[in-house]
Amino acid sequence: MPTETEEELPTPTPEPSISEEGNFHSQYQVLGTIGQGGNAKVLLAHHRLTGTPVAVKVLRKDKQWFQPAMMEANIMRKINHPNIVSLIQVIEKETRIYLIMELVEGQELYQYIRESGHIEEDEARQIFEQILSAVSYCHGKGIVHRDLKLDNIMIDKNKKVKVIDFGLSTQFQPGKMLNHHCGTYSFGSPELLLGHRYDGPKNDMWIIGVVLYCMVVGKLPFDSVIIQELQRQVVGGVYPAPCGVSKELEDLLSKLLRVNPNCRPRARKAMKHPWFKEHWTD
Repeated sequence: MPTETEEELPTPTPEPSISEEGNFHSQYQVLGTIGQGGNAKVLLAHHRLTGTPVAVKVLRKDKQWFQPAMMEANIMRKINHPNIVSLIQVIEKETRIYLIMELVEGQELYQYIRESGHIEEDEARQIFEQILSAVSYCHGKGIVHRDLKLDNIMIDKNKKVKVIDFGLSTQFQPGKMLNHHCGTYSFGSPELLLGHRYDGPKNDMWIIGVVLYCMVVGKLPFDSVIIQELQRQVVGGVYPAPCGVSKELEDLLSKLLRVNPNCRPRARKAMKHPWFKEHWTD
């Protein structure tokens, strides 16, 4: 779905460093392309002076994409969390913005689940705690991600999580509803699929509920190639019960996947759920 700015952010702070007149290619050597999207591509590069490998997201600044490009750059400047990809530098040119970010090791959570079939509950708890920590941090800073699908969560060999790709993120004000509908359809909340105005953080909580279910079951709770059928499943809030998991996990999933967004917990409250508390006392 196309990206659109919800509201204009304040003037960004001076860090990370901004090189208005800097030449990207004089500082970095491009080694290849990691990914390609509709309005951006991600390059693998290294810093010519230090040899440090980096991932570079190149955003177009033409008329159609100027505001979304600036939104992502401004939001990334505000974020500093161990479970979120770090922004190192911003180089802004006349037609492009280069977001130089840490190169995240590992693989997408989607691929990790696909290779393992599903993730055992104890391991899923370890991974999900990190996802929830990143989401809680963002919400505390007035930022919603809106596209927390499996492809945008990286995991390394030590089970360290990094949330990536803030291309659809936006800033929100508590109590103020958002109206731009974006994200990945199979992860979409009922309110989004119905075209309603929505609470940004509660929408994020639904999405990570879908992620958690997929982690422990190995497939999506709502899944159909027919849009009308997928919408019917999501709006009905009926999904196959996860087998072989604890009652605490079943309860957490049921709370995250509540059709009524007002009944979903916010991130800080979810972190206090008994599924996590039980783990802390082990």
